[in-house]
Amino acid sequence: MAGVALIAGAAGIILNIKRQLAANLLGAIIFIWLITLHIPRAIADPVSGNGNEIVSVFEALAFSGIAFLIAANAKTKKT
Repeated sequence: MAGVALIAGAAGIILNIKRQLAANLLGAIIFIWLITLHIPRAIADPVSGNGNEIVSVFEALAFSGIAFLIAANAKTKKT
């Protein structure tokens, strides 16, 4: 289900279909994923896989931030 939401958000951004809404929702999904999945795993075992859990935290934070930047820069289409 999460994969469908990620694909729909990316499609909305790429095809410029409600780009601002799609980017905001995509950023929110990734940020919630960061809080519920990556941060607890990094706290529980930060050195597993040579520190890859900590890298995953920063990677998800970066993707979330990029989605929010796309939303902030999206122009609303006036008809």
